[in-house]
Amino acid sequence: MKEILFTNHEKEISQEKDIRNIVLIFGDSYLTETACNNILKILVPEDKKDFFVEKYDGNFKNLPEVCEIVFTYSFFSSKKIVIYENPAFFEKKADNKKICEKIRSQYLSNRLDLAASAMLRLVDKDDDIFTDEWTEKIISEFFEKEDDSSWVKAVVEYGRDNNIKFSGKKDEESFFSDVLDRDFPDDNYLLIISPKIDKKKKIYKKIKEKGIVIDCSLPSGSRKQDRDKFEKTARDIVFRQLEKNNSGKKLKSEALSLLLEYSGDDLRALSGNLNKVLTYSSSKNFISAGDIKKVLERTREDPIFSFTGAVSEKKIKEALFYMHSLFSSGYHPLQILAALTNQINRLLIAKEFLLSDSGKDIFNNGTNYNVFTKVVVPVIENYDKNIESIVNDLVPGKAKLKKDYLLLGGKKSFYPVFLLLKNALNFEISALKKGIISLGEIDLRIKNGADSEKETENFLFQLL
Repeated sequence: MKEILFTNHEKEISQEKDIRNIVLIFGDSYLTETACNNILKILVPEDKKDFFVEKYDGNFKNLPEVCEIVFTYSFFSSKKIVIYENPAFFEKKADNKKICEKIRSQYLSNRLDLAASAMLRLVDKDDDIFTDEWTEKIISEFFEKEDDSSWVKAVVEYGRDNNIKFSGKKDEESFFSDVLDRDFPDDNYLLIISPKIDKKKKIYKKIKEKGIVIDCSLPSGSRKQDRDKFEKTARDIVFRQLEKNNSGKKLKSEALSLLLEYSGDDLRALSGNLNKVLTYSSSKNFISAGDIKKVLERTREDPIFSFTGAVSEKKIKEALFYMHSLFSSGYHPLQILAALTNQINRLLIAKEFLLSDSGKDIFNNGTNYNVFTKVVVPVIENYDKNIESIVNDLVPGKAKLKKDYLLLGGKKSFYPVFLLLKNALNFEISALKKGIISLGEIDLRIKNGADSEKETENFLFQLL
């Protein structure tokens, strides 16, 4: 089977008969995710994904185990789709820093089994690392911060007590070559997602021969040819998203150029930014450069706003990225914590409105911005007046305090409040209240010398 470019994959793979049992999708993370989702839409109904689709990460699950799952018939459904991300056999050199982060995140999520498996991957050994001698080697070679030792030891102890095993990448490559010669069950599919591949490897050529390969790679150079290719892909994504939006909206040329400029080389950010603009301009037929500026200018100029926005949208990867960027850029830890506290407090206020008698039946995920401004905003204004009256009785004369308890607070721009309510729908009020208490405790620990970056990271894992 020939290799298919991302730009052509929807034309060449439009129905189930076009799909082989083995599919390799490699390249840019946003494009691979898009291509994978397009294939899933062909294979299974959207509301049945949980029954048909299983997802595994090569950092924590070895390939023989995954293949065993693929070749096992399902008792509960007629199809089985297994997604396997980050296969080891395409790696030239493991990204140890990334693996360390994943080990720690799995430990914080109380998945010690996955953390121990990833630790075997980190040192590239099959077993015999869960000893006191190896523990000290692992801590000294891979983990820099002093307080990493306690939780690393906990993972090692779990691996030793539970006899955790992990096959090496050389074994996986030869094993998978043999697997490709077997007959897959007709309705079972293996979708392999990899950021990079080596086309010179025999395993790549064999996958290409037996299955389908979708190339989602993007040029990373600064040559005009590379930039032109990237911009063409970016423009295609914008026009495809506008078409799927079914609103008939048009993007003026200067608005498109500004959207691309604000989004940089991040296609995921481009798609997210376009969604924000589409929501903001729901009542308009044309999107102007002014619309782009109103929605995206603050995100571009204020990295703290990008961080709190990712938290509000429950995007853990983006939130961690912006958090680490803020710390590495020299932002004061208490400044970051204050912004985070303010955002959680705003979400809590929004959630309280959504659960109140005024808001419980008036706003949901299907509410568009036009309806929000005409129907919901007047209700919020009355709700704010009632809250303001209550606060005035409790704390008379504190004008600043009054605004802290209000959704609109006299603001003329309603769009941020619209987004806030949308995001608040995805949080439980108990989690937000617990979050406010936790942030107060973190503030005290930081002032007493605790690692501010790690404290903030732990909080994000617990909240999101």
